[in-house]
Amino acid sequence: LDDVFMVFDKMLEQDLVSWNAFLAMISRHDKAQESLSSFQKMLSEGILPDKISYVTLCDACGSRALLREGIRIHALIVSSKLEMDIQLKNSLINMYGKCGNLKLSKRIFEDTIEQDEFTWNAIIASYAQAGEGLNAIHFFHQMQEKGHIPERFTYVNLLSGFTGSQYSMQGKRIHASLVGSHLEADVIIINILINMYGKCNKPEDAQMLFDETLKLDIVTWNGMLASYSHRENELEALQLLRQMLLMGIAPDRVTFVSLLSICANQTFLIEGKQMHARILANGSWWDINLGNALISMYAKCGSVKDALVVFENMHNHDIVSWNAIITAYAFWGLVQEALKLYNRLKRDLMPNKVTYLVILSACSHAGLLEEGFCYFSVMTEHHEIKPTEEHYNCVIDLLGRLGLLDEAESVINLSPSLYSALAWTTLLGFCRIHCDEARGEHAAVNALHLEPENSSLYILLSNIYASSTIE
Repeated sequence: LDDVFMVFDKMLEQDLVSWNAFLAMISRHDKAQESLSSFQKMLSEGILPDKISYVTLCDACGSRALLREGIRIHALIVSSKLEMDIQLKNSLINMYGKCGNLKLSKRIFEDTIEQDEFTWNAIIASYAQAGEGLNAIHFFHQMQEKGHIPERFTYVNLLSGFTGSQYSMQGKRIHASLVGSHLEADVIIINILINMYGKCNKPEDAQMLFDETLKLDIVTWNGMLASYSHRENELEALQLLRQMLLMGIAPDRVTFVSLLSICANQTFLIEGKQMHARILANGSWWDINLGNALISMYAKCGSVKDALVVFENMHNHDIVSWNAIITAYAFWGLVQEALKLYNRLKRDLMPNKVTYLVILSACSHAGLLEEGFCYFSVMTEHHEIKPTEEHYNCVIDLLGRLGLLDEAESVINLSPSLYSALAWTTLLGFCRIHCDEARGEHAAVNALHLEPENSSLYILLSNIYASSTIE
């Protein structure tokens, strides 16, 4: 990409075609901000964008963090009177889907008079990516009713949204509909089906399809390994790796990311170290995702020092790397070390919601009241991160551990946790510990109002009554 910038900057004359090629190359490297900055420079030099420019920019803005920029691009498309172009409509549907704004994605879809196969694929993908599998199925059936024949990428888009056992029957029906078609033996379809069965907690169906497949590529093997990782079938996954090596199939970085996830417990530390050695032996595999997976694996295996060695030897760190190493120290009770790493992180990157969730949880378990409230304040006021239910629950947990039940209840009443059964259940648990029967009854009533079928609440409340009777 550096060479692309160098060649482009040395061009004596940059016309629309060269700008479009330049924007496309930047977008292909997932450099959204650079794409948008270059687009602004293009406009400042008097080059007016065309349809190709906007298609590229829609693709660049396809993430939740860039929704606002995507809306601006949409506004420019409208002002350029290009909003009726079918290719641009498809790009906008796709962009809003990736940004998580299904309302706008659906609105553009419904405003499209002549919906082609790409339009249907875009709306199916939008709902599937958002975890709205049932709605994706609804559009899939509508597509067929309108006379459009689903092709490979229709099924890829649809099945990618099937996550969880509630989608297993729909997945089987889609699979059954492919039997006898020209797509039944398509390796990409087989791979997505194996992946789908894994995510739907049906590894036995994934294994059956895997065993029946004559042509296995590395993606098929990786899909089968991933299906084991969803169910924590570590021994089967390691056996599959041995089988893969015996058949001469060379693992890739995706293989090892899956295997490191599978080996992330103390029982399989030796196997995890063996995989680390394989990764180091083949330097071409190395990337930041593998580094992050190694940190997480060592942390969950209890080898925090090894996790730190991996972290310190990485050339680059993203926020996932920092969160992984901070979590490693916090999880094993090394709170002060975790806080030191947090201070190092702030010099390089902006902490995110996950960072503060880990830090607040660490402060809670260590009983660090002042520090916990300080970090909560920095998160909300300095970094302007909106706290989630989990963040508030860490604060409630911290106060409850210290016996500050009045303050814990005040946090619940003054935050979105007022409507959280988890928050009231947490308070109820501390009422049992600190023998606060009246507050425990109040917490139980509120928690039961939100989760009336949660039997554990009755047990906690009965324990409070039992404790007060004994006293």
